[in-house]
Amino acid sequence: MTDYALEQPLGRPASDTLLGQFFRRSPQPQLLLQPDPPRVLEANASFLSQFGYHAGGISGCALHRLFPAETTRARVELQRTSQESAACFEIDMALPGGSACPVEVQVTRLSLEEQPLLHVSVQDLRDRAREREQAGLFATLLGPFPDIVFYKDIYGAYRGGNAAFEKLLGRSLEEAIGRTDEQLFPREVAEACAAGDRKVLAWNQPRHDEEWVRYPDGEWVLLDTVKTPFIGPHGEIRGLVAVSRDATDRHRAQEKLREQERRYRQILATAQEGFWMGRYEDLVTLDVNDALCTLLGRTRTEMIGRPPTEWLDAPNREILQQESAQRDRDQHRRYEISFLHKDGSAVPVMVQATTARDSAGNPDFIFAFVTDLTWQKAAERALRESENRYRAIVEQSPDPILLHDGRRLLYANESMARLVQAESAEELIGTSIFDLVPTEEAEHVGQRSRRLHADQGQGSLFAEGQALRRDGSRVEVEVHGRLIRYQGMPTTQVILRDITARKEAERAQERLLSILEASPDLIAMSDREGNILYLNPAARRFLGERSPDSHQVGGDQPPWAARQIREEGLPVAARSGLWRGETAFYDREGQEVPFSQTIVAHFNDQGEVERFSSIARDLSEQKAAEAREKTHREQFNQARRLISMGEIATILAHQLNQPLAAAVNYIQAGLNHLPRESDPPSTSLRASLERAMGNIQKAGEIVSNVRGFLKGEEAHFQPTDLNALVRDLLSHLDSERRAAHVELTTDLADPSPVLPVDPILIQEGLLNLVRNALDANREAHGEEPSRVTVRTRRCPHGATVAVEDEGPGLPEPLKNEDFAPFFTTKSGGLGLGLWIVRSIAETHNGNLHARNNDPGPGATFTIFLRQG
Repeated sequence: MTDYALEQPLGRPASDTLLGQFFRRSPQPQLLLQPDPPRVLEANASFLSQFGYHAGGISGCALHRLFPAETTRARVELQRTSQESAACFEIDMALPGGSACPVEVQVTRLSLEEQPLLHVSVQDLRDRAREREQAGLFATLLGPFPDIVFYKDIYGAYRGGNAAFEKLLGRSLEEAIGRTDEQLFPREVAEACAAGDRKVLAWNQPRHDEEWVRYPDGEWVLLDTVKTPFIGPHGEIRGLVAVSRDATDRHRAQEKLREQERRYRQILATAQEGFWMGRYEDLVTLDVNDALCTLLGRTRTEMIGRPPTEWLDAPNREILQQESAQRDRDQHRRYEISFLHKDGSAVPVMVQATTARDSAGNPDFIFAFVTDLTWQKAAERALRESENRYRAIVEQSPDPILLHDGRRLLYANESMARLVQAESAEELIGTSIFDLVPTEEAEHVGQRSRRLHADQGQGSLFAEGQALRRDGSRVEVEVHGRLIRYQGMPTTQVILRDITARKEAERAQERLLSILEASPDLIAMSDREGNILYLNPAARRFLGERSPDSHQVGGDQPPWAARQIREEGLPVAARSGLWRGETAFYDREGQEVPFSQTIVAHFNDQGEVERFSSIARDLSEQKAAEAREKTHREQFNQARRLISMGEIATILAHQLNQPLAAAVNYIQAGLNHLPRESDPPSTSLRASLERAMGNIQKAGEIVSNVRGFLKGEEAHFQPTDLNALVRDLLSHLDSERRAAHVELTTDLADPSPVLPVDPILIQEGLLNLVRNALDANREAHGEEPSRVTVRTRRCPHGATVAVEDEGPGLPEPLKNEDFAPFFTTKSGGLGLGLWIVRSIAETHNGNLHARNNDPGPGATFTIFLRQG
């Protein structure tokens, strides 16, 4: 028959590689017919074996011989394909022994260049009743199944499904039966489904896929799908069975866990967690941080240049070597291990290792973060093939499934056995359901089971609890229960889901949040645009309520600090992952407070910045301590210099007293030798010498008083007329004021103030102020005339003496009346004049004030002297 088909133009497609392999090797009974007149060209091996024909007996067979009882109907159905390209009908087909067999015929017209052909697929309907019975059992068992279940024939037409499948379609099951993916889904989805179906049927092996699917209501879900070939009773492939589980929650929980883990690692890195870096080839240590040294009780010198195997015992060394062997294949590795402390104790850690690569993609070095163990590996779930389509659906489910009658287990799949660590599912059959739950939950399990039976299948059960493993350990599970009929009896169907990973993710998130909430530092998180997403309690307490600007990064900071964050902090963190610097924040009273701030950038899988974290530590106490230390240091230096000045003044006073005393003696001797006659020359010379001797004696008194003042001796108070003291002082400055082109005027109180003062000290203080005024006028006016005025005034508690000049005014430090020693604006000055004047005033229980004249140029210095 094959030669016949090849020799005829109509038979050429049967020998084509794709069609020929599909036709001849298909387990489905198939025929190739010429359309006009209808005649059999070739039958495949499955057709010959199933219906008892031989190649010679069927080759060239006419339509009336194949369908003798309904030839006309068969011809009409075949002709219909010329308009519709396909037809499907049920008919009685003749068998070689003369008997008839009810069959379902599916006809497809093949358009070829030479001539069209009819491809006929034949299905024996004698097993239809059995299939309907199985379909009923399928609907009973899988109708309430929470996962999506459906099956197709080899042509891609849907033949059955459960309620979850109807929800996915958004239409009833009856509307889907007989339709293909092209008729139910968008083109790109249909093509992807059809491609997966072809691989399952061609390879005759199960296939596992994950894909995002959109429900009719617009919701997107991630489906975890397993497709398995459905084998008929004669070993032929009848189609495929698929079970799809909604993995959206698992996917989101895993994504959330990964995100929290990434943030947690970065925050721990800034908190000085253990860090190790080594050579890729031999794992020789290149660098470690202080935290790792502290963790292992070793110094950097003891660790750098040595492999980490030296800090491990034999079993853990083997673990490290096994993990290191994976560095070529896996860029990121995470494993548990125990290091040896220097004292010999074991230190359990979680190692998160990464292989860093150079720009060419070649391995460069390995770095790892070393932290305490906090995470558990997620439980592995796998799907198992089954020997028939119904058990396969249940066995392939990643969720544990069991059936019980309220006391004993009637059925359990392999996932259930793995969950409780049983040797096999058969080991569980017949055991008590209460052996699978902790003692404290047994009563609740019994109550829920009785409630389901009381509802007579109308209700369902959803709860979270714990399952008990064979070794006594517990695993957290999510429980779905429903009452079904199994082997004619009401039975509770329970589907469990291991939620250990989800619960661990939630607990990990709570632990991380508790760390952030308890921190005394100000911790904030923002999106990449700088919008604040989170503030810990410390930050909320410190900042208080703010304007809408405070919801942005920098909104609670002074302008200079906000500008530093925007222009430096965020860009540097976005490039390198981390920025540190000194900034400032406004507290809830609006006061500027210095802070040390760290900004960490969090990146997504594409390397883009997704979040920023900020950790700020208050530097107020540190800055205050630094300021106090600076003040103390300056005060100490001033005290030391003043002591030195006192010692110098004492030395000068001692050294000057002798020449001054000698000068007085010489003048006195000169006076004694002058004649007593009253001739004018003698009289004038005597008067000059007497004035010179008076000034020298006064100079001696001043030197003596200043020396006593600097040494802290008591002042010599006596009632003094301040107006007379001023006049006496100005009489000695006539030559100085003429040299400065300054007019010295007085504005004296009437009556004159009389106070108990040390006249020498007061006159010395006024002398300093008047000479400063003369210098100020000279600086402002040069040789132009100007004026200096000395005023005395009485006041309720004493009197004041003021010196007013017409100079350039007060320099900046003196505007705050900061008369610190050694400050001067004169090129040759010592900076002690005003400090001495203030000290003299304070000695008299008074003080010294300074202000700029308003209106008018110059400044006024006023000594206040208290009465008594």
